[in-house]
Amino acid sequence: MRFTRPLATLLLAALLATFVQANDDEAGFEPIFNHQDLTGWTAAEGWAVQEGLLQVVARGSNIFTEKEFEHFELRFDFKISDGGNSGVYLRRGGFEVQLLDDYAERYQNLQDWQYSGSLYGFVPPRERVSKQPGEWQTMALRMVGQELTVVLNGTPIVEADFDELKKGERQHAGLAPGAGRLGFQNYGGSPIAFRNIRVKELTVCEDEQ
Repeated sequence: MRFTRPLATLLLAALLATFVQANDDEAGFEPIFNHQDLTGWTAAEGWAVQEGLLQVVARGSNIFTEKEFEHFELRFDFKISDGGNSGVYLRRGGFEVQLLDDYAERYQNLQDWQYSGSLYGFVPPRERVSKQPGEWQTMALRMVGQELTVVLNGTPIVEADFDELKKGERQHAGLAPGAGRLGFQNYGGSPIAFRNIRVKELTVCEDEQ
């Protein structure tokens, strides 16, 4: 098919707009994993950088960033194994967003706040959008003030107000305001891989604009 000049110009403009929008979406994000070693992360048993990926390779401890974050958006890709179990830590006290093989038979009778993307122990995902184990998935966590948003594979699935959660019967140190290290869970050596880990620091004022 041969396009006329006006149509070709319009198509080019649309493509450029899409490109700019995609790049603007990543504006301000900084990588916190260099795909070569654990620079910027605390020493943790059972973790290794293999084939450019941050991976759990054996039983060990959880891994955390050396730097603390209070208001931020964290984005990363992950690939979980069959029957895999892990999590993302934020702020303080081991507050966890769950990463799980939702399709494993052993996990079919869990509480709703135990599936992928849930704020573990508090808020379940509004829908289950996780992919099969062995497939790459994306997650974004946005923590501003006392409000957390979890986006899994492009779908917002959790919106939590920590001040409201503090009014409930269950309490947790992570519900209090303040900065903390970001981290990933080593759940008994359950294999999981991470890549493209990046973070954008935010302020409450910026987020309200």
